[in-house]
Amino acid sequence: MAKVTHSAYLPVAPDKLWDLMCDLDQRPKWDPSVRTLKREHAGAPGDRPTLYYTAPLLLGATWSWEGEYVVLEPPEQSAVRMRWGSFLRPFHQLAGSWRLTPDGSGTRLQITVNFEPRIPLLSTLISRRVSKITAESLRRLAVLGTDISVDSSNGEMNQGSESG
Repeated sequence: MAKVTHSAYLPVAPDKLWDLMCDLDQRPKWDPSVRTLKREHAGAPGDRPTLYYTAPLLLGATWSWEGEYVVLEPPEQSAVRMRWGSFLRPFHQLAGSWRLTPDGSGTRLQITVNFEPRIPLLSTLISRRVSKITAESLRRLAVLGTDISVDSSNGEMNQGSESG
């Protein structure tokens, strides 16, 4: 299985960054691989929610997938793997994780994506695309994180919501 990992320092506290990253309305703003995301809680109170993604494909087409948490330890780490994907899915297997580590007054964020393309001949092309998207996600989070840091220093928190 292929693996892409990117990390960056973000000038925002881990708990604030976690809230931003878990805010379903904010996710498409910082993650180019997500058009929409829904979280559904079902079952017993301790059960982890299921995540429903719509992701861009090519030329305006999208694909859908259902994810399940493998790890959920707010505000330190999260890992989700694809349980089901639509017919147009580019991956046979897909899993992603976040690791947030306090670093001075900010956070060291590591995002890792593990995947197996459905078409092995496209592995190199898909690896480059996943790497580009992951790097862009970190860049966008840095911008949104700066906005949060400024808002927080003024005693306001305009972004973020329930975790996990």
